[in-house]
Amino acid sequence: MPTNYDPKARYEISVHETEYRRTPKGRPLMARAYQPKGSGPFPVLLDLHGGADGLDAFAALPDGVPFVRAERGMLDQPTPLYPDLDTLSRLKVTTVPGTNHYSILFSDAGVSAVVASLS
Repeated sequence: MPTNYDPKARYEISVHETEYRRTPKGRPLMARAYQPKGSGPFPVLLDLHGGADGLDAFAALPDGVPFVRAERGMLDQPTPLYPDLDTLSRLKVTTVPGTNHYSILFSDAGVSAVVASLS
């Protein structure tokens, strides 16, 4: 869905946690949502953490969901933080060259990849 999103605009946000799935053993998997206040529509950033919980979270995503990942790891190591492409094969994956886990959120290339995946 095309949006008129302006990445330079500033919005108040509300923060809440929500259960997005339960493990086969019934344990809730939680997500923290940062929701802009306004008429939107707004892009979404989903940042999954937590080892096995993170893998469960990937498995819970519907097929074809856009997933933008950094080329390098959290502290710029050569191995990406998120699983290899085989693990993500059901998703629409974009790997942003020259970014790590943090710079992908703040670089022009990272922001452009996120916006493009939502268009």
